[in-house]
Amino acid sequence: MEENEAIRRLSALRKSDSRYRDVDSPTRTEPMIEENEAFQRLSRLRKSDGRIKELDVAHFKSYINTLLSEEQDLFVLGVLPIPMEPHDSIFDKCRDGRLLSRLVNYAMPGTVNESSLNKNAKHILQQAENLKIMLQGASEAGVKLTNIDPTDILGGNTTALLGLIWQIVKP
Repeated sequence: MEENEAIRRLSALRKSDSRYRDVDSPTRTEPMIEENEAFQRLSRLRKSDGRIKELDVAHFKSYINTLLSEEQDLFVLGVLPIPMEPHDSIFDKCRDGRLLSRLVNYAMPGTVNESSLNKNAKHILQQAENLKIMLQGASEAGVKLTNIDPTDILGGNTTALLGLIWQIVKP
């Protein structure tokens, strides 16, 4: 976003915000809040994509916890529940491929052969192998995997992971 556009948006925001108006005068334009807050608002306008991703991540965590709540073995293994904090906990839980494989099998039963997954995938190569098996199964089931591979998930690529989860669970 260009600086002039951001300033224009900030100006429009000021005009619509009741904190900038005096109770007796609805046309008062002198700010009743500090200029520092105005700069914070400008910063928020620039970072709005990040906030949307935070909300998306929280929604997906809650949805997966609810969807797979009957899968007791995932609770025993410590894969579920996905904690709401910290923000990146979903990436840690998806890293070894077990959660995503179960999610694919929940949406399309029998797609991923979970017996071929490394059960205790601590090493990055084992995790990548599990993710590759999951991605192959998802692809065969019709999930559109555009430019996503195990390194995206292992690296914590928010857009790629949320896009993959959406492709798996969408109606």
